[in-house]
Amino acid sequence: MSNAVTIEMTTTQVVDDQRDVSVQTYAGRCDIKNDVAILQYVEENQGQKSLVKLELRPDGCLMEMSGAMQRTMDFIPGKRTRTKLMLPVGELEFGVHTNSYRLDVIGQDTKHMQVVLKYYLYSGEDKIAENQLEICVKVK
Repeated sequence: MSNAVTIEMTTTQVVDDQRDVSVQTYAGRCDIKNDVAILQYVEENQGQKSLVKLELRPDGCLMEMSGAMQRTMDFIPGKRTRTKLMLPVGELEFGVHTNSYRLDVIGQDTKHMQVVLKYYLYSGEDKIAENQLEICVKVK
């Protein structure tokens, strides 16, 4: 896969029966080594920039964000992990339970990847959100 890619991320979050869907498109890069794809792009939120790195493995996904917002989220199907979100106003801690994870590489020459990740966010033992993240990666 070429290093320069377009990354389309569709995020669906359900909180208290309220569904919110967001679609964002980023210019980024993708490097593949030993069956692991590393995606990198810059995300801007309220004028603040953060570097996002996604490590897509056959058995799960690791998301690391550095810059204005900092967090590390490890998505392992069937497991509950912990994450801390570092904000300018302080730190928030969440539990992340990954329900399902699918990584598809489509095309004879690896010209397209798709990831579907479903997970719950917890505050302590209370489920606060149901999330789905769909990532579509295409060569530029």
